[in-house]
Amino acid sequence: TEALWVHQWHNVVDAGLLEKVLKASDSHARAAAARVLCHWRDRVPGALATFKALAADPYPRVRLEAVRAASFFTEPDALEVVLISAEHPSDVYLDYTRGETMKALEPYWKKAIAEGRQVRFTSEAGERFFLGRVGTEELLRLPKSRAVDLEILSRKGVRDEARREALADLARRDGKVGLLELIDAVKALDSGDKRAAEEGVVFDLVRLLSSRPAAELAAARADIETLVTSSRLPVT
Repeated sequence: TEALWVHQWHNVVDAGLLEKVLKASDSHARAAAARVLCHWRDRVPGALATFKALAADPYPRVRLEAVRAASFFTEPDALEVVLISAEHPSDVYLDYTRGETMKALEPYWKKAIAEGRQVRFTSEAGERFFLGRVGTEELLRLPKSRAVDLEILSRKGVRDEARREALADLARRDGKVGLLELIDAVKALDSGDKRAAEEGVVFDLVRLLSSRPAAELAAARADIETLVTSSRLPVT
């Protein structure tokens, strides 16, 4: 780690040494290497991808350094560093740094959305954040993916035919019957996620469920009984 700082202050990049320290077993060494990488970010290929990986490091100081470093990027997908770190235990220092980094990155991801550009996130957290902020018409025009399908199913004000297309695509991806995908979607909305407050979406999905053939519903009787007896939301 000391050697890295010597290189840093002499403006000499030793990417090999940096990579070695970033993978060190000592968490303090990894955190120090992350700080150095922040200074070298424009000279080390794949720096942003490295910070995305460091955002999930088991040591909070490493995650903190990754989140801080993300604030210096201008790429919209740098936001993913913040979102990945948020899925791990936090503290007051991480919370504060995440908030400041979000403020710094906000102009870049908002501009991407305003221009209709799809930000290529590599994590589920990043995809969920981005898709949750695009307009419905734009969402329906995006190339199909699992994340897009799930957002369509949980989005308020989406037409039935669009939901059916999303269900069919999910069923093909998962190798499951469309009815089971629909039941899973209802369960997900009912499970306590913040989007579950949209009771109208649950109503729409259950209405699609009740329109399935009787024989198909009978085969899924046990799953439907679970929805009846164990759901959190009265509407379900």
